[in-house]
Amino acid sequence: MKPPTTPGGAWTLHGWSYTHRRWELYHQAQAAFHANAYPVGKMTDFDDDNRGLKTVAQHIDQALADLCDYLGGIPYTVTVDGVATRRLWLGLHNRRQGQPPTRNSTWLPASTLPARERPLAVVRINKDMDELPRPIRVSHRSVDGTVARTNKVTNLLYQVTPDFGSPTWLLATVPPQFDGAGAGRLGEAITRWSASHGSSDAENRRKNEVRPNWYSMTATEIYPIITTPASSMNQNTAPVEPQSLALAAARLCHQPLAWANRTRYPVPLHAAQQMDLDHPQYRRSALADDQDTEAVGDSVVAGNSNPADKQL
Repeated sequence: MKPPTTPGGAWTLHGWSYTHRRWELYHQAQAAFHANAYPVGKMTDFDDDNRGLKTVAQHIDQALADLCDYLGGIPYTVTVDGVATRRLWLGLHNRRQGQPPTRNSTWLPASTLPARERPLAVVRINKDMDELPRPIRVSHRSVDGTVARTNKVTNLLYQVTPDFGSPTWLLATVPPQFDGAGAGRLGEAITRWSASHGSSDAENRRKNEVRPNWYSMTATEIYPIITTPASSMNQNTAPVEPQSLALAAARLCHQPLAWANRTRYPVPLHAAQQMDLDHPQYRRSALADDQDTEAVGDSVVAGNSNPADKQL
């Protein structure tokens, strides 16, 4: 996302064109990418080993170097999926925080570039609920520390302060199913352990509470990593605060391209993913040799998905 050049102007969304190998307005880059066949095989031509991962990271760094020129020197930040890219950049790992970069490594996005071309910060996003705590309720405490009230659901952003190191933020999200009516609210007051299996007995008729879908809140981790020390910044550039980056990332989850609710990714990262997912040939199904096109209709042939489905 690029800020406006005039006061009161609109922010614009831009993307790296896989087809033209340059930065363009997002809709132009997407149209050009979708007009061509989806890349065959993996998204890279490199082996899935340390050397190949370094090569991928270097290609991304080259795109970020082009972005620096494309922005005309405007300071920028990079937002990444921490799970999908943790093998590319060692500096994203929790146990590496506060450590200096290791030699001959792709530490963080743009770490191989000159200092003037590097981002001010990298914002690590993690939405994998296997790695994150699941929100169940939020308690509000009074001045003396006692619980004043408890809310069963929340959509707020919460700062998690560790014993040492930088804080992280968790964006709690209530699923759309809960906001609707009917069985979607079952999880508000009871759990599956206490839910009734129902009864068809005329004298003791009860609704089956186990069968319907249940809701569960999700969390998105937002962890800003400041990459440019305040002492090395331009005198016209204000110091970057992690809290400001976390708030901006959370707000950008409320700017979906075509969705009425919040997205799990901030919109720049969400848009980058959707450029792939919305390609006409993404997850393409092929016909078997003995099948006729007209006879198959809308059926899906299992096991023939596009090999390009595998992404880093």
